[in-house]
Amino acid sequence: MLGALGATPFALNNFEGLVNGKIFDLGQGVTATYSGVSDADAGVRATGNVQTGFNTTFGGRQFFEVAPAFDLGNVTLNFTKPINFFGGFFSAVESECGTVTAGWATKTFDLLDTRTGGSCNEGTAGVQWFGFIAPAAFSHVSFTVAEFKNSLDSFAMDDIIWGNSLSSSTTTPEPSTWVLMLSGLGMVALASRRRRSRSL
Repeated sequence: MLGALGATPFALNNFEGLVNGKIFDLGQGVTATYSGVSDADAGVRATGNVQTGFNTTFGGRQFFEVAPAFDLGNVTLNFTKPINFFGGFFSAVESECGTVTAGWATKTFDLLDTRTGGSCNEGTAGVQWFGFIAPAAFSHVSFTVAEFKNSLDSFAMDDIIWGNSLSSSTTTPEPSTWVLMLSGLGMVALASRRRRSRSL
């Protein structure tokens, strides 16, 4: 993902140094909103395991966990500045039978099942990278856990990155903009031609 983005700057949050628990301000212009999760079932954690999620930061301890208390749980990350790419390490995805779905703008994507046994009884769940680059800017990324076979999943994220690679240099100008640019270049050329004729 970073290779595709090139030298585009990005923000990183590894959740280290944040207060543990269900917090709303994650820093760096990012807030979290929750639905269907209790105070004890979501937020920054410092201890975990393969079923509930774990830290992926080298030398770190903390991560962000979501374990819904009801049949549908959701956490949404809200960005004060529009972004067009997001990524991070996700652990404990589908250690149970519930599904974890990411959503942004008008798109949704089911995160991969990392269970090794294929059963619904807390199989060994690993860690995966999930990230995307969108063609248009957005300001929210949501993660929803849905109940399946009377089973609810949990998941955790860590080392998340985000930013905006859309800029005036990479965006194709509108036709009207091209007209203004070309007419402006014509005026510059005409002015320089007049200067040359006067100096002769």
